Amino acid sequence: GAGDMLGSEQAGFIDSVGYDLYTRILNDEVERLKGNMVKEVEEIEDEKPLVDVDNHIKNEYIKDESTKIEIHKLISTINSLETLGVVKEEIEDRFGKIDEDLEIYMYSKLYESMAKENDINPLVKTNLFVEFVLKNPDNINIDKLFMDSYNISDKFKFENRNNGLHIKLFTHNLDKHYIYYLIEFMDLYKKCLK
Repeated sequence: GAGDMLGSEQAGFIDSVGYDLYTRILNDEVERLKGNMVKEVEEIEDEKPLVDVDNHIKNEYIKDESTKIEIHKLISTINSLETLGVVKEEIEDRFGKIDEDLEIYMYSKLYESMAKENDINPLVKTNLFVEFVLKNPDNINIDKLFMDSYNISDKFKFENRNNGLHIKLFTHNLDKHYIYYLIEFMDLYKKCLK
């Protein structure tokens, strides 16, 4: 029933798979129960977030599970710095100041939107760096991107390979979470497109 789907038993599941995948699973199950055919998705890989950050909304911040789902849905609408600001303001107006984990989650949604818009591969994350690939380096003013990236951080490294321009951000001793640097870089990237 609805209580089972929206109740506290599902909270950890929603937080672990993300709002988008959870709603897709829920909608698919509703269609199956109605007797409708549901197309099976072969690769769930595409449903994984591009950035691996904590997407859990703490019980101390929001207790009600249906409200948490509403907030996940609201966060999933973030597609620009402007919408991030609006969403952040709305959440803080309702529940008080957000913590850094929730802000990082919101910035990760913005990065995902920017990366999808620009056809950028998911991040590869190691203990030392995060890396992504710009697939069409011919469309980029690489000199400007390279030089201006140092205004963001001197920990960006570039390598041109067959499948595109590989960008690494070394994460050791950064002043803040790497997601903030990635957002600044993506904003710079848009300015360097030819």
